Amino acid sequence: MKRIFRNGLSLFLVMALVAVGTSVIGLAGNGANKAVAKETTITEKDMGSMLSSKMGKSKNTAKEESVFVEMNSDGSPEKITVSDTLGISDKKVIKDRSELNNIENLYGDEKFKKDDEGNLIWENKGKKISYQGTTTKKPPIEIEIKYTLDGKAITPEELAGKSGHVTIEYNFKNTAKTSKDDFVPFVTLTGILLNEEHFDNIEIDNGRTINYNEANIVVGFALPGLKNALMKDLKSSKDLLKDATIPEGFKVEADATDCQIDMALTIATCDLGNFDIKDAFDMSDIEGSMKKLQNGADQLVNGLGSLNDGVGKLSDGAGQLKDGAFKLYDGSGKLNKGMKSYESGINKFDKALVSSLKKVKKGTKSLVNGSKQVSDGAKNVDKGAGQLAEGIDKVSEGLSGDDKNPGLVKGSKQLAQGADQANDGVISLVDALQSSPEMIQEQIDDIMDKLSNYGISSRAQLNHIANKLLSIKNGDELEETLAELGLGIDEYHAVLNAYYSVETLDKVKEALEQAIDGKSGQITALLAGMSNLKSGSADLSDGLTQLNEGVKQLDSGSDELYKGTGKLSDGAEQVYLGVVKLADAAELFESKIGKATSKLEKGSKKLVNATTDFREGASKIYNATDEFNKGILTLGDGATKLEKGATTLNDSGIKKITKLFGKDAKEGIDAIKKMLKAGERYKTFSGCSKDMSGKVKFIFKAKEMTVEEDW
Repeated sequence: MKRIFRNGLSLFLVMALVAVGTSVIGLAGNGANKAVAKETTITEKDMGSMLSSKMGKSKNTAKEESVFVEMNSDGSPEKITVSDTLGISDKKVIKDRSELNNIENLYGDEKFKKDDEGNLIWENKGKKISYQGTTTKKPPIEIEIKYTLDGKAITPEELAGKSGHVTIEYNFKNTAKTSKDDFVPFVTLTGILLNEEHFDNIEIDNGRTINYNEANIVVGFALPGLKNALMKDLKSSKDLLKDATIPEGFKVEADATDCQIDMALTIATCDLGNFDIKDAFDMSDIEGSMKKLQNGADQLVNGLGSLNDGVGKLSDGAGQLKDGAFKLYDGSGKLNKGMKSYESGINKFDKALVSSLKKVKKGTKSLVNGSKQVSDGAKNVDKGAGQLAEGIDKVSEGLSGDDKNPGLVKGSKQLAQGADQANDGVISLVDALQSSPEMIQEQIDDIMDKLSNYGISSRAQLNHIANKLLSIKNGDELEETLAELGLGIDEYHAVLNAYYSVETLDKVKEALEQAIDGKSGQITALLAGMSNLKSGSADLSDGLTQLNEGVKQLDSGSDELYKGTGKLSDGAEQVYLGVVKLADAAELFESKIGKATSKLEKGSKKLVNATTDFREGASKIYNATDEFNKGILTLGDGATKLEKGATTLNDSGIKKITKLFGKDAKEGIDAIKKMLKAGERYKTFSGCSKDMSGKVKFIFKAKEMTVEEDW
């Protein structure tokens, strides 16, 4: 157990150091890029600044050194130039040490001379001094670059201008040691500018592709030599470390067209302190962390005991679930049967309503014609009232009628009876029309009540779930979405059918309500007009009857009759105008209600289909309860075994780990701190005074690969 724990701890420490490299460029594994043609504007200075910024900023030091290595196509050094910057000193002269040749002051006019010990003594004018020189000294980081085209090795000279699948592989070797022969950890960052005109489908194993100044740069990282150094210092974890992935280099693959590489720079630094990882090895709260680990393990054992008890209760409830599933199946059959009856009723209602509307429309046309005749007749009566004395016999004959002519009295009674029937029909029609939205709302409420079985309690929740389901594009996305919503495939169909049904009914209801609201004034006027028509026709009938009786006394009351016929003419004109409006309204109602009932009929068919699908789903649920019961038994066995296993893990594993952690953690952390310290002590490549602080970084430049270049 102790050996296993040490291996796990060492792996944690390794990952802490690897995090240094991955945090530099935000890596999370492989990177890939689909090229889009843009104009490349990046320069070598831009590339160097970008890579340096990823490395972090060094603290102020007395001497900052940059080693520029111009490489051959295979990565071997061709020319090495070193630039050093000396900080401002309060001393009269600045004492430095350097192994460089051909030293030249880059910006100032300060001069130097060498003393007997080989030190450089610089003039001090209160400014930083930047100088440059050359060396043939071998850099501590060696680079090997390999190229393949379509799987075959190829030289850079041969690759330039070719097309195909290209692989570029960088391998690094770290030879840096301190004076005490301690390993010096280096992080390398390589930026390769792959012009989008020539490269597509770019992939890298230890890095990523980033966009910088509208150019695609492949950035790879490595921690060369770190794995072997860790295996040496952490011997107890040597076996595990052999399989650990700590990159010694990286590989880039891409599809090339007329292959050209404009720029490739590598920056290497051992100043790992810039990455703020010291806090990763804080041991101050290790005891508290172990207590939390032990408490969590104890809670896990207790929780699994509760899980085992809960599985027993779940098994008892499974039988009740089966009974409920049967009731659901039985109820779904009744629901389906009821919906079919409802559909039949809707069809009958639709036909009856349309038929009634046609009759009303036809009757109102007859009323228009009749009222027009009454109006015209009343005018004629008014006109002839002055001559009534002369034509009293004819008037009496017209009122009483004969075998061929029923007479005005009898006709007025028929008119009153017809107006009464028409008034009742209009009232029934308006009542039926105004109650239709309530009937539709009841259907919507019934559907929403049934959806509560799936945990859907509101229209907003139904719309949210349905929209999410309707946005699904493929089977994998369907499975993920259903799992997220806690629905099965049967509930998926049921919810969508319910959604379409509710949407359809809602639209029908809205259309009816809009029609009713939009014509509310006309409906009120229609009811009032029909009431007036009924009342007026009854009055007309009574008046004509009395007129017939009073004709004999017409001689004495002709003046009063003349006044009454004037009122009769006005009333008949109003009746005529009201009946015309009634006819217009009846025609409009026939058009609107005909469309609405058609939609209602289609909605009822969808409801029948939905209940059929619901019945099929209920059948599958009932059939699945047997499998569910079997699964409960299997779950019970598994929960018992899991509880026993967790107890064993806690007793023989976690408790021992929490006891051993403190000792083994210190061993691994000391090894990491030793490496960081070695990186701090490696402060120069070309030389530095003992009492002078220093930082150094290496910049390696590969040759450009162009068809114009003479390799």
